[in-house]
Amino acid sequence: MQRLLHFMSCTALIALLLTSPALTALAQGGEQTVNCNGLSDADCQIITDATTAMQGLHAFSVPEWGVNLTVDSDQETVQIHLAGSGALVMPQSLMALISDLPPMAGLTDLAPIIAFYEQLDATTLLTMLQETSGYLVLDEIVLPEATRSTDSSIEIIFKDMGLYLHAPSPTGTDAWFGEKLTLTPADLDELETSLAELLTKLQSEETAQAFAQISELSGPTQRFYTLLSTHISSTRGPDAVFNGQTMFTFTTSFDLEGFLNDPNLPSVLISLLKNPALAALELEMGELETLNETQIRFVLMTAGLLLADSSITMEQWIGADDGYLHRFGMDLSLDLNLELLAQEIETQSATIDGSVYLTLDDINTATLEGITVPIVYYPLDDTEDFLSGTPAMIKSQIVLGQVVSGTLSGATEAKDIYSLKLNAGDSVEIALVSEAFPYLSVYGPDGFLVTKFDTYRKQTVTFTAEKSGLYLFVVYAYWNMDYEMTVSAPQP
Repeated sequence: MQRLLHFMSCTALIALLLTSPALTALAQGGEQTVNCNGLSDADCQIITDATTAMQGLHAFSVPEWGVNLTVDSDQETVQIHLAGSGALVMPQSLMALISDLPPMAGLTDLAPIIAFYEQLDATTLLTMLQETSGYLVLDEIVLPEATRSTDSSIEIIFKDMGLYLHAPSPTGTDAWFGEKLTLTPADLDELETSLAELLTKLQSEETAQAFAQISELSGPTQRFYTLLSTHISSTRGPDAVFNGQTMFTFTTSFDLEGFLNDPNLPSVLISLLKNPALAALELEMGELETLNETQIRFVLMTAGLLLADSSITMEQWIGADDGYLHRFGMDLSLDLNLELLAQEIETQSATIDGSVYLTLDDINTATLEGITVPIVYYPLDDTEDFLSGTPAMIKSQIVLGQVVSGTLSGATEAKDIYSLKLNAGDSVEIALVSEAFPYLSVYGPDGFLVTKFDTYRKQTVTFTAEKSGLYLFVVYAYWNMDYEMTVSAPQP
């Protein structure tokens, strides 16, 4: 398990390195098309220059970021909210390697990619991992099944080849988990072999032929994006101030309804979906072979009728002094009329509201020198036995002899958490009654799992506390079920 964890962690970090903004810029040939519909030439140049500047992004802090999603239907309201901060520092060795590569002539030009992997070996990748550091904080978490208050946070740190996680528990305690990532000589040999095999594959005639065939998609793809861009427009907003610097603000809007109703869209989609080059991607053509414009028009018309109203906007703040993008936000609002699907369905309408935002600072100067890694920590594998959360997740406090009841629902794990203070040596009898098959786990004052009970075969069990403190009794299931639980002092 430890070796697998090391390998997976290193693989994820290597993937992060190889998909950095700089490598993305390489894939774009060093420049990026900017949609300037609605903007003056001067304002368009501001966004163009910012786009070019951000391609060299390799270090930054994130003072705040957030994700919000609300789905409101006739039947229920589901909310998701995540917010926090963070920072990321990419390796200078990666930036130096990429800066020496030739520009890419197009998305199917393999020469720069091959040149990149020709200079890459296991030792270089190890150096990149050693130079990489990241920090992520989740201060606010609201999920459909649980709510964590803002007085505790979850922290994730990758620094000095160590991966660490800090998490609170509903008992009011918290714990650090961590693992120093190491690549043994066998790991390096395996990585070297994988890189060599990948390079051989990239240089093969088979890959060259596949990319040549895929290049035939460039025409239909370009026509699609050209049509899409006609439904995108931007406006210059009032200047703002962030960290003492004047910000040029821009708002970009996408007319989804107009795009779906565009009379040119069906023919553009047909030319893209029925292009023979798709065979190079090994996609199942299936019914696409008989697809025609009339069918495409019907699907688009139906989608337009289901969409009662929509709003999709993007916000950008660009520094007047440094020319970097310092704030990015996207808002989505969809009103759906589902009556067209079938009158007998339970949900006749739904509203989807979502937003994503983040602010960037310390661009290309950020470091994680102020972030301290823990000296003492549990192995990362131990997170499986740790109940993460805050006291807000506790449904109620157990009163000995009184019955508590609940209803669990959901395709994934649903749980109810109850608390009870016990002294070392105290014993209690737990009676969990249900027509279904409930699970019962007990967590100790430190937030770690103490024991599990099979209540299906034996509905009454006895638990004895080894330490004094707050214990959590968790009833959970992976299906819908009702239950009743009684925790009482043992009979003499």
